[in-house]
Amino acid sequence: MNLVAAIANDTNADSRQIAASFQELLAMARNLEESAAQFKVS
Repeated sequence: MNLVAAIANDTNADSRQIAASFQELLAMARNLEESAAQFKVS
């Protein structure tokens, strides 16, 4: 049972890390979109 709990904790920690990485990626994508908008020709 301790092994199952340890795996669950590891999975939880990994999931939180993945979520944080996606948040960072989203911020970078928004920043890139704003930068690219400066070069748009209308």
